[in-house]
Amino acid sequence: MSGLSIATQPDDSIDHLTIAYTPPSGQPRRIVFTTTPETAGWLRIESRWTGSGWRERACDRVTDLTIHPDPTHAIEVETDD
Repeated sequence: MSGLSIATQPDDSIDHLTIAYTPPSGQPRRIVFTTTPETAGWLRIESRWTGSGWRERACDRVTDLTIHPDPTHAIEVETDD
């Protein structure tokens, strides 16, 4: 399992970003960056696949998020703080 998912709002702002991957020696994992009305910035949620669903392993608040899909380009994600 691997992939990248970006969900956008009608105004093209990013609502959440999901990165899913499987390490060679383990269960599938994913990292989700999501916005919430309750917090400024983003939440980073790290999860591991259990075989029947995703189990949250860690959650941190993130104030700035920059995505670098290619070393020659960068995607800046602005937040309203």
